Amino acid sequence: MKIVRNLAKEYHPDKNVGNPDAQARFILISKSYECFTDETKKANCFKYGNPDGQSAFRVGIGLPKLFIDVEYKWWVLPIVLSIFLILIPYGFMKWVVFSKTIDTSGISVSNYSALFRILENKTNKYTIIYLLACYKELSEDLHLGPISPE
Repeated sequence: MKIVRNLAKEYHPDKNVGNPDAQARFILISKSYECFTDETKKANCFKYGNPDGQSAFRVGIGLPKLFIDVEYKWWVLPIVLSIFLILIPYGFMKWVVFSKTIDTSGISVSNYSALFRILENKTNKYTIIYLLACYKELSEDLHLGPISPE
């Protein structure tokens, strides 16, 4: 206790006017003295790290009781693991495969390949009529509107 009193005298704000470091140290010394003398402040010091008690600002994550309670851990853990290890990767892979089958304009890549296969062979008037008929059916299915006669 003598050490605390001597330090308090040394760093007292009246002896160190204009020294903010000394004032901050004096506050720490006075709080430590309170921890030694008062039992409730000593308990607060051990529990919260501050003799004044719990601070007003706390950061935490609000989780439902289902995730925290030990009683439910054998139900929650497999469900969460299956979501993160199975469902999310599966959904991502399905999206990647789907994005590879559709062009940026929304046309299927297989339609492009069929069109080029038809055009690589002999292109005659019947092939052109067939392609136009396929386009008309496709445009009606997709509600693209009528073909303009240009």
